[in-house]
Amino acid sequence: MTVHAEDELERFEGSGRVAKVVTRGGLELAADAVVIGAGVTPDVQLAQKAGLEIGERGGVRCSSRLESSVPGIYAAGDICEYDSVVHGGQPVRIEHWDVAFNHGKTAALNMLGNDVPHEEVPYFYSVFADWGELEYVGACL
Repeated sequence: MTVHAEDELERFEGSGRVAKVVTRGGLELAADAVVIGAGVTPDVQLAQKAGLEIGERGGVRCSSRLESSVPGIYAAGDICEYDSVVHGGQPVRIEHWDVAFNHGKTAALNMLGNDVPHEEVPYFYSVFADWGELEYVGACL
């Protein structure tokens, strides 16, 4: 199995069913089947109306301590776009349950006054039936 993580989907080709996948980079891949893993767009309307800053990746902008632009208000999970100390302070927003689970721990510690940055390395693991496995550590920046 090959993952083309730096390329993006341009289009599918075929008559009645997909026969080829074409990427924006010009790669053409024959295909008998296509599996799509789509991300999420968090619903930040309430956060916006409450005056919280929204980041470039569509999440609630937070410090490395997961505190929003309004002191005392924290965010976690898919909606949290935080300054990742693991990635040199760059803002990231990651859509995975393990990240949300660990965000909750960091946010709780900071609500209790511990002043700790979120330092967990993002991670997930997937098995694609008999095709292979994918282990992901870090964040796409």
